[in-house]
Amino acid sequence: MEDDFHNMRVSVRVADGIVDAAVARAIRIPYETCPAAGAELSTLYGQPAHETAHSVFRQTDARLQCTHMLELAGLAIAAAVRGDHSMILDVLVSDPVDDARIASLSKNGIETLRWTLNGETIVAPDIFAGRHIRTGFARWALETLTPQISEPAMIMRRCAVISAGRSKNLEEQEKGVMVGTCFGQHSDRIERAYRIKGSIRDFSDAPDAPCQNDLQWVEFHDAPEKPGLETACVQ
Repeated sequence: MEDDFHNMRVSVRVADGIVDAAVARAIRIPYETCPAAGAELSTLYGQPAHETAHSVFRQTDARLQCTHMLELAGLAIAAAVRGDHSMILDVLVSDPVDDARIASLSKNGIETLRWTLNGETIVAPDIFAGRHIRTGFARWALETLTPQISEPAMIMRRCAVISAGRSKNLEEQEKGVMVGTCFGQHSDRIERAYRIKGSIRDFSDAPDAPCQNDLQWVEFHDAPEKPGLETACVQ
């Protein structure tokens, strides 16, 4: 996964319907405290593998996880259960013009979802109209939509939320701001959550650039050996 603020890699192994390996590596991160989150994925070991990616949020304490690593693990587990051997997801979120934004998601080069947003509220298409992308969205999507629609909707919702960071000068930030749902900015680590300066990338003029450096890793990466806590840590 790569966006303006992050570049992370997650590998999982599913055997006999059970997760028996999960490894994370942070390539580019916003805070010095982020890498330690890789070890927390070990709490998924022994959990049933589900084709619903969001299941990992019910199988571990998400407050102790990096949201992005955990979501990637959930997507990888779901893909393994479904037998999806290759899945490339591209999400584009436009910068706001008078609060209006367009967000689109493509799977393996085919657009499968497109939203028009006004601020943080979806206005089109009709099935999503009126839904706020923060408040109550996850519960509504998981309880109302089919997995084929809810999975890309949850991905795009996350990307739309993260994209708001483009409107802020985060390079001026010296330390994180305490956020209970962010591993790096959790209250236990906030005093050490120093900003990594120069870690932001702007892909406005290079929309195909994200994850290009990851393609070779994806192609040649072997399934992870079943690691202990140490080898599960981000390198």
